[in-house]
Amino acid sequence: MSFKTDSNMHLAKACVVPICEGKKFNLVHKFPADTQRSSEWQNAIQQKEPILKLQDKTHDAIRKRYFVCARHFGINSYKNIESRSLNLTAIPHLNLTNLDEYSKSKAYQLEQSQQTENSPKKAMPTILNKLAATSIKSESIIKPIKRTFDEMHETIMPISNVKSTQNINTSSHNSNERVKICRANLDYELKSNDQKIEAVNECEIKDEPKGKILALLEVNPAQYKKLLSVINSNSNVVVIDNIENDLNTLDDNEIEITVNENEIKIDKFWLRDHCRCGSCFDFSTNQRSLNILNIPDNVSIKCFELKDNKLNVIWDDDHESTYDTDFLLKNQYENLSEAKSNKILWTKEYMSIPSNVCRVSMRDYMSDPDISRKVLKGLCLNGFAFIEGVQATQQNTEFVIRQLFPIHKTLFGEMWTFSDEKKDHMDTAYTNYYLGPHNDNTYFNDASGLQILHCIMNQCTGGENFLIDGFQVAEKIKTGYPDTYERLTKTVVPAEYMEKDYHHKYYAPIINLDPITNEVVQIRFNLYDRAPLNTLPRNQIRQFYKDLKILISELENSENRISFKLEPGTVLIFDNWRVLHGRHAYDGKRTMTGCYVQRSEYMSVLRVNGFIK
Repeated sequence: MSFKTDSNMHLAKACVVPICEGKKFNLVHKFPADTQRSSEWQNAIQQKEPILKLQDKTHDAIRKRYFVCARHFGINSYKNIESRSLNLTAIPHLNLTNLDEYSKSKAYQLEQSQQTENSPKKAMPTILNKLAATSIKSESIIKPIKRTFDEMHETIMPISNVKSTQNINTSSHNSNERVKICRANLDYELKSNDQKIEAVNECEIKDEPKGKILALLEVNPAQYKKLLSVINSNSNVVVIDNIENDLNTLDDNEIEITVNENEIKIDKFWLRDHCRCGSCFDFSTNQRSLNILNIPDNVSIKCFELKDNKLNVIWDDDHESTYDTDFLLKNQYENLSEAKSNKILWTKEYMSIPSNVCRVSMRDYMSDPDISRKVLKGLCLNGFAFIEGVQATQQNTEFVIRQLFPIHKTLFGEMWTFSDEKKDHMDTAYTNYYLGPHNDNTYFNDASGLQILHCIMNQCTGGENFLIDGFQVAEKIKTGYPDTYERLTKTVVPAEYMEKDYHHKYYAPIINLDPITNEVVQIRFNLYDRAPLNTLPRNQIRQFYKDLKILISELENSENRISFKLEPGTVLIFDNWRVLHGRHAYDGKRTMTGCYVQRSEYMSVLRVNGFIK
């Protein structure tokens, strides 16, 4: 089995601009950390057509994963003619659709400079003339450097004659020898009057000049800084590879592998913690067995191999681990942070098309698993679904719901039945008044995930129900009133429910975001359950009320809501974290039955059925 030491890394990076066709280059640049400048770069390189791999990616994810090569920057884009660092205002502007202006690019300048360096030069300082005229032993050049790093016990490949090329195969060395620099960590060259001696990478990098290897050293980022001072004080040694970008993104705590053409960096501690061998993970319970305290902070890898979609690792304590590459790829932070839900943000116009509304019959729902999945899909995409043909009783309503979900018991019980004549609890819903758009349970620490309503008796005029896509309203506010949106995601609003023997209270923003993806995951809006506003200083109160009015205006906009009249036999299921509901006032008699489903149970059912991860 051929293993690699964990210093086996790649410095050349692929350019994201389509004209470069994924080729790798030594001089590439990350997208700027500044969001506005990153957007300018993205707009510049996508003038002709969108780059699909950049779509729906966060600025952070793009900066970590994608690069733009020096073909697309002019010499004036750099700090000076010799610099490899961009000006702060530089934007890719050359050769974005063809290479007609290649001669104006930094890449061309570097290419010409390389050709010049390869041509015969005038005599160099005396010490170099002497070196060029003799058979050079590596020790005579490396000695002052090695003295500085004696404590590292680095191994240096012996070179008997500078004219012979060394072929280095790291598979014959383990990581303790730390022989291979492999284009990472440090390359250097020695120039003389009639020849060029330079360290080269064993990996085949297109267009990289080949030469005679003097020596290969391996250093970590901290050691590199120390080594630079030695190199800079010795005019005979010149660094030929710019490695600062990789030093910022890869260190001794990580390894880098390529999975399905994706280069991913993996923290070694994380990798050891996620070992799935029988002694570290109990597959009978799907739970971990490894105590995290037993992993040393400086855990290191002796060697590893990537083969047949498996990463095989031998740790420094000789423990062996094997990982599926799919497991490693899907559990990268970037994949989660870039994940976008497939929800459809709808309006009245969209839902006016009957095929966009999920409606199924009870008979099909109970007998055909695909129809049950259709209900789940409707809930996942639109946030609501109807089941028709249900006998108008509490018992039959419960039977239908338990087909898919366990019922959440709250202070209202499991199943509840109410009317304006039967008022078991102190709630506005138990009246025949107009009931504005709201979410239930805003006073609970964990508001119910689903709400079910079934009108089992309807002898009234009026009383039309309506639904509003809260996520769509939030998106409209984010677009039209970004500052208001930002405040509504951070301003904590208290909610409260009180009656005899019960007093529930909770504080949370009206718009709640996923902490990783920043997508909206919950709307907690209920004007009826608002507690006294004591969570803001006086100088922020007026602004909060202005923001609240903007939100209410959007919720009251008829274009954002669909209306219908619930009749006996039709069960409505909706996502209480997303969809706001309400009811117009009515005259006459009406009886409702229903229940709640806990959010975690709802999410579990969606995961089991493959609708979410």
